[in-house]
Amino acid sequence: MKTLFKVWNILMIIGAILSLLLLVLAIAGAGTLGSLASPAVGGATTLIAVIASLPSAAAAIISFIAAKAGLDSDYEKCAKFGMIILIVDVVCLVIAIASGNSVGSSILSTVFAGIYVYLAKSL
Repeated sequence: MKTLFKVWNILMIIGAILSLLLLVLAIAGAGTLGSLASPAVGGATTLIAVIASLPSAAAAIISFIAAKAGLDSDYEKCAKFGMIILIVDVVCLVIAIASGNSVGSSILSTVFAGIYVYLAKSL
């Protein structure tokens, strides 16, 4: 079970790093596309993209911290940060349902966060 948890934490670190890189690319792309219209629109688009990306960036950073604690065998810290991730995922799921968006990835993310918390609490 500990080996599975270590592998899970390694995958979480990779996912968090990729998420942050993709957020940076998305922000840069939004600013570039907006600046094709005019410099003012490009600046506003970049600002809106940064603000819209803050929750995702926070979730990726929290996931990275939780996974790092898991690799260091600090299961109490893993469970604490895992619960934060689970709460954020549930809120995102409710928002997705309320807005009528696709809920597939939100459900999957919530299930994975629940499994992570279970593994952290059981070790």
